[in-house]
Amino acid sequence: MTIIKTIQSFSKKNNFDLENKSILVATSGGVDSMVLIDILLQINAISNQKIKKIGIAHCNFSLRGNESDEDEEFIKNYAATNNIPFHSIKFNTKELAAEQQKSIQLIARELRYDFFEKISQENEYNNEYNNEYDFVATAHHLSDSLETSIYHLSKGTGIAGIRGILPKRKVSTNKAQIIRPLLCLTKAEILNYANQNNLTWREDASNQTEKYKRNFIRHQIIPRLKEINPDTEKTFLDTSERLRSMENLLQFHVNQFEKTILVNKDKSKSIQVSEIKNLIEPLLIISEFLKKKGFSYKQTQQIIKQLENSEQEETKTFISKSHVLYTNQKRWLLVNQKENQLNNKNDDEFLIDLTIHFNNSEKYSFKNEEQEITLILKKCDLKEVDFKSEAMYLDLDKLEFPLVLRKWQNGDKFIPLGMKNKKNIGDFLTDLKIPIHQRNFVYVLLSKNEIVWVGIIENNKVTGLRINNNFKLTKSTQNIIKVN
Repeated sequence: MTIIKTIQSFSKKNNFDLENKSILVATSGGVDSMVLIDILLQINAISNQKIKKIGIAHCNFSLRGNESDEDEEFIKNYAATNNIPFHSIKFNTKELAAEQQKSIQLIARELRYDFFEKISQENEYNNEYNNEYDFVATAHHLSDSLETSIYHLSKGTGIAGIRGILPKRKVSTNKAQIIRPLLCLTKAEILNYANQNNLTWREDASNQTEKYKRNFIRHQIIPRLKEINPDTEKTFLDTSERLRSMENLLQFHVNQFEKTILVNKDKSKSIQVSEIKNLIEPLLIISEFLKKKGFSYKQTQQIIKQLENSEQEETKTFISKSHVLYTNQKRWLLVNQKENQLNNKNDDEFLIDLTIHFNNSEKYSFKNEEQEITLILKKCDLKEVDFKSEAMYLDLDKLEFPLVLRKWQNGDKFIPLGMKNKKNIGDFLTDLKIPIHQRNFVYVLLSKNEIVWVGIIENNKVTGLRINNNFKLTKSTQNIIKVN
């Protein structure tokens, strides 16, 4: 089978038939992308299954000085010679990476795909083709996919990490999809095609340096694997296909979990622990579900481990960048952090009122079935500290946000200021002679799972009772937060 027929067969098998489609090709000027363009042009030249339109998109990341500009000029000239529409953009990638505090590789990837999506939607380029591209084609090949799998495997990963690069995926909300027609070809096959067809391309010297982990895998690890199996890459093609099937099966079970076990509330999702225990593989399904909510696999391991501890009564709090998960032995409650307030009426066992993201000085107001409450958190310096006031002061640098404010519960413990050991809050309230009827208005403020502040909030008045000794002000304290 010729390479062109191999590409056509692979494309159909993976549900991106190229016939009568408009395709935007992401082009760096390297051998991989130049081979991809040539193959697409050859399909139109010798095949009855014509491609409707081919366009070229190039990102100049300004990472290699004049060489980056020469890459762009090379591709621009190639596009003009072959009468192919050409679109390019130039970025100051290092500056953007520093501004956004991201790695150069990550910011370049984000910029690249944002640009491709923009082009595929621009009317000026696509008005005669229904204002859109069908596909954005990248030149990732089988060797790239194997490198990706090995890299993720070395770092620790799940099925999505070791199955390699997907042949097709969506581009954000745009109808156009990313396709990788060369995923069925090895790097050696691509180089062989380029030489046989006298293609020219640009060389990027950074591809040879082994300071990049992927290059180390490419030059050191894969050659050693080929000593065991010379067809390592082709074998991985079959393995990747099986892993994608397993991934689809797992996703089916995750979807079933979301449909049948999750109970959607106004601003949260509730999960009965008894239902979780009945899952065939709780850790696998829950980790895949929580991954989409920003939780790590290690966090999920800790969460699932709670199921084994039948004596544990207190509620645990787990926090990701986007969600907060509250767990106890009966039920879990998953809350989107954008929704700061929860109605206690249906969540008495959790008694959550507020999640707090702090920025120097903020007022937090919320309402439950009993009262409307305002809590003020303010960053201050040592000169403003007044220990005679009802306000309480915490070492800001020891806190991890978001904080969680809720009513105290049986089993809650903390280390009261001036003490060395944990004390049950029920006993602490008894020592302070807080009457039973007033204990319903006792709240705790938590950083992660640790109580940092205990106070009474009643009739819209906040009275601090005690802070956690671990968060007190010391000689080394640099930043202070005032709670009142």
